[in-house]
Amino acid sequence: MRRLVLDYYVVLRSVLRDEPRVKRLLARCRHCRIFFIADPQNAGRKDLGCPFGCADFHRRRRSTERSIRYNGSPVGKLKRRQRRGERKLGADRSLAGPKHLIPPGIVTYIRMVISLLEGRHVHRVEILEMLARTRRQHSFAREKRIDYVLRRLREEPEHPP
Repeated sequence: MRRLVLDYYVVLRSVLRDEPRVKRLLARCRHCRIFFIADPQNAGRKDLGCPFGCADFHRRRRSTERSIRYNGSPVGKLKRRQRRGERKLGADRSLAGPKHLIPPGIVTYIRMVISLLEGRHVHRVEILEMLARTRRQHSFAREKRIDYVLRRLREEPEHPP
């Protein structure tokens, strides 16, 4: 995890160096204390959670608290009984969808930062396509160049013309 944070800070520093106007949007997570670029609407706020998990954790915790209060109420108990009956009949099976590999908070954060840097509205679909392309790429950073070349030669030997 430490290595990821260091890599992130290298990229963040280069963005701040290239785009000085973004420096005013720099915020620090109130939970893990990591720096991140906040949405322009939240510039200057000190109570933000980072998009790398802290904001989602806080949101889930508050949601759980609301659910406990609601499910303890008479209306919530009745609704819970109805849902259990529907599940026994198999009504909820069609609602099970595929799991996303990239957390939605990260996608939203990347979309906001790219929109700021490019000066245009970037759609969520564009970010997902970009991330899919990036995940297919292999990095030289994980192995020495000579090891990479040797591995590629073993995988795809040269064919004589």
